[in-house]
Amino acid sequence: MPTRMILAAVLFSAWVALLPCSASDAEDSKQKKTIPQLFKMVQPAVGTVLATEYSRRSKVTHQGSGFFVGADGRFVTNHHVIPGKVYSAKIKLHNGAEYPVKEVLARDEKKDLLLVAVDIPADSVEYLDVSADFPEIGEDILVVGSPKGLDQTATRGIVSSVRLDSTHGKVIQIDAPISPGSSGS
Repeated sequence: MPTRMILAAVLFSAWVALLPCSASDAEDSKQKKTIPQLFKMVQPAVGTVLATEYSRRSKVTHQGSGFFVGADGRFVTNHHVIPGKVYSAKIKLHNGAEYPVKEVLARDEKKDLLLVAVDIPADSVEYLDVSADFPEIGEDILVVGSPKGLDQTATRGIVSSVRLDSTHGKVIQIDAPISPGSSGS
């Protein structure tokens, strides 16, 4: 599959998989983690987005992926996964629990980014610490998403390039396949 350019902020779910998620993980991060270890580390923070348009209130019309970035229920996905014409949206977690999106906190249609608040109890949120550092070319990555509705699917690859794009700013180019439904991974 050809490499794809993915927005750096959206790819953090893959990149963060290589970073420590808590102080206790920082000790363990000195040793390279296996793909199964990384998956288990990020899985609780990744969710499937299910959204419904006004015209079809009884049927899911948009599906994608995303991840929690704060204990307060802040969740990042792509703008096109929950566009402005959506009537309602919810986040489905790896354990099957579903929580409604209560509001849009930030939207960047041009960069295809969306930050929402999810109505979820604080003790139910596991989130990823997002780093401002960019990965190195050739570094292993893990993408966790919901391609074609298949929740919690892992795909591995490498960072092919880190470059400046005139539209999106700094982007990370990867070779891991991103299938429909994994937008927001």
